[in-house]
Amino acid sequence: MRELVILVEELSAKRLLESVLPRLGLDLSIRCNVIPFRGKQDMGKQLTGKLRGYGNQQARFLVLRDQDSVPDCRILKAELLTKCRDAGKEAVTLVRIACHELETIYLADLAAVEKALGQKGLAKQQEVEKFRHPDRKPSPSNELMLLTKGAYQKVSGSRVIGQHLDLTNTRSPTFRNLLAGIRRLETELLTVPANRSHGAAPGAVWHGKIAYYWAALHTNENRITPNQKLQDVPRRPPHRHSADAGGGGRQWLGQIHAVRRVQLPARLPDVRRA
Repeated sequence: MRELVILVEELSAKRLLESVLPRLGLDLSIRCNVIPFRGKQDMGKQLTGKLRGYGNQQARFLVLRDQDSVPDCRILKAELLTKCRDAGKEAVTLVRIACHELETIYLADLAAVEKALGQKGLAKQQEVEKFRHPDRKPSPSNELMLLTKGAYQKVSGSRVIGQHLDLTNTRSPTFRNLLAGIRRLETELLTVPANRSHGAAPGAVWHGKIAYYWAALHTNENRITPNQKLQDVPRRPPHRHSADAGGGGRQWLGQIHAVRRVQLPARLPDVRRA
C-alpha cells in the first residue's frame, strides 16, 4: 500500500499536518499517517526503532523536527539522517528541520493567524521588518504568544491556523521546504506499483482514501449522495459540526460506501483525530 508516513516531534505538528495534508490534494491512492513523539528527546530515543519496525515496505517517510537551540540545523539534520540509516530507511526518508520552531510558519502568514484566532489587525503587521523573515527569529513561539496576547495555544492553535495557511506562501523557507518534501515523496510513491500482497482485501486501497476524507472532515462542507458518480464525489466531506453534515463523519463515510461499494474498515485509519 502506498503510504506517506510523517514523524513529528510533538502533537502540535500532527494537528498542523492534519489540517494541511487534505488541502494539498495528494493522490488518493496514498494513505497518510502522522506519528507524533513526546518531544525531541523521545524522538531521539525512538526514531530508529520506529522506522525499523514499520512493516509497510512501500511507505515513504518524512521526519520533521524543530531546530530549537541547536546552532547549526545541518548538524541536527545529519544526526537524524544517521538514525534513518541505522534503521535501514535512509533511501526512503526525507528530513526537514523547522528553523527555529514550528511557529515560524505561522509568523510568515499572519493573515492566516488573524482568520484562525479572530484577531483583527494582525495581517497588517506582516510588512513589519521582524515578520518579513520569520525563520530568523530564535523564539517564534514566544513572539506569537505576545502578538496574539496569549490567544495562541500550541495544539489547538496549530489545528485552526493550518486550515487557513496560504499554501503558496514562500515567506517561510521552513514551510516551503516541508511542502516540497511532501510533494517529492508523493511523486516517488506514484512510481511504486499498487501492492495488495500485504494481507489487504480487495478495495484496501480505498482505506487510504477514506483516511484522506476523514482527515478532511473539518475543511469543507461539500456533500455527496449515493447516486453520484465516481468523478463527482468531492475530495472533502462536510464539516463535522456543520448543520448540513447529516450526522457527522460516520454518515459521510457511509455515503462513500454507498457510492464506492467498498468495505469500510472496522476502525478509522490512524490519520483520524486522537
